Amino acid sequence: PMDSEIKESLVTHLKKVCGQVTALEKMVNADQPCLEIAQQIRAARSSLASLEKKILLDRIKKVGSVETEVKELERLLEGVVS
Repeated sequence: PMDSEIKESLVTHLKKVCGQVTALEKMVNADQPCLEIAQQIRAARSSLASLEKKILLDRIKKVGSVETEVKELERLLEGVVS
């Protein structure tokens, strides 16, 4: 489970992404220039990548190391594959 502080930060970030996507929809409906739409798409993608990074870094901090995380995932997968 995520700490409430991290979760709140992620939800705030997600709301920003939703706002960017809503802006994209409005831009398309308003026939905005393609380059402006592309720029907004890049901004939304960058924001999503940043969100992904925050989530993964939080997970790594909780696990302690990537090696420990890999072992944990392997252990979980053994139960699925067996």
